[in-house]
Amino acid sequence: MPRNVASRRQPNRSRGALIGVGNPWMGDDAFGPRIVDRIANQFPTLEAIQCPLDASSLIAAWTDRPATFVVDAMLSGDRPGTVRCFEPADLPPPRPGKRSSTHGWGLRWAIALSERLGVLPTRLMIIGVAGRNFSPGTELRLLDEAARTVADCIENDLRRAAGRNAAFR
Repeated sequence: MPRNVASRRQPNRSRGALIGVGNPWMGDDAFGPRIVDRIANQFPTLEAIQCPLDASSLIAAWTDRPATFVVDAMLSGDRPGTVRCFEPADLPPPRPGKRSSTHGWGLRWAIALSERLGVLPTRLMIIGVAGRNFSPGTELRLLDEAARTVADCIENDLRRAAGRNAAFR
């Protein structure tokens, strides 16, 4: 069962993290938390965490982690359910005064602030799942297909990293 980032239980910082970001009541924005619920048991070396809607929660969840996977919905123009994997360097920097997320300051701001504070994980992969409907509701189409693709993406990255003796061990 994924831990909520706000829980009082102490996280195991020696493990990597699998973070599901999103609002479960806003349609496709629930992709992150719902996918992490589905696949968490496949990755025992990663602590599954449900993260709500703000940059500070993300920073708290990934600080001092050797490796982190963040699963979040994205509005990309891709077919809903399409999965894309990104490194922080692949994302454009946040623009001052511009918000592009239902998560307040969002992922790009959390990355930028973590870099400044020196708390960005050794290895960070962002996994975006294309959504279309971010209005109130709980229906998610294509969840099973997207969950399988996300799990494959994480598995492939963990294998590559293990071969290089990287942070994901």
